[in-house]
Amino acid sequence: VLRPMGLTDLPGGAGTAGFYAVLFGLGFMLIERRFLQRSMFIASIFIGMTCIFLSQVRATLVMLVFAVITLCIILKLRGSSAKLAGLALTIGGVVLASFIWAVSMGGSKIAQRVESLTKDNPTTTYYKNRGGFLETTVKDLIPKYPLGAGLGRWGMTNVYFGDKTKIIWAEIQWTGWVLDGGLPLVLAYMAALAPAF
Repeated sequence: VLRPMGLTDLPGGAGTAGFYAVLFGLGFMLIERRFLQRSMFIASIFIGMTCIFLSQVRATLVMLVFAVITLCIILKLRGSSAKLAGLALTIGGVVLASFIWAVSMGGSKIAQRVESLTKDNPTTTYYKNRGGFLETTVKDLIPKYPLGAGLGRWGMTNVYFGDKTKIIWAEIQWTGWVLDGGLPLVLAYMAALAPAF
């Protein structure tokens, strides 16, 4: 299946929009009392989940799982048992229905992609898919480019405007930060994340 790009130039980029459709749909569903509006939010969650499955971006799916677990914990701490039960039933039904619909459109490849998240332990799965890129970034690229390799050395910027003979592959965000601005940009990125946490 072609991984829907949405309004980006990245395969599977539509999964991010699906993530927000699910997350905002859940929030609005929990505060809305009118049946028609709640039904629309549930439809938004269904379409968003289907989009995530079709995009095959497992990181988005994992982030969504953590966001939903956090929402459930908050509801539990607030003593909102009725909302928690409704949320659990809605999520369970919508996830199952959207998964079945996505597999019917995209085939068994989608089921295999989701299944690969639980095949090995999470550390092994991460290392096989993204961990190697992080290791290369820390061990090779930071010592080689401590202040960055210069703008336009990776990604679509290089494809559109750069020198194709000097392209460096960046699969994860940290690699891009190192190439654009080196260790200072990575440290600034972590400093910006700290207050958000």
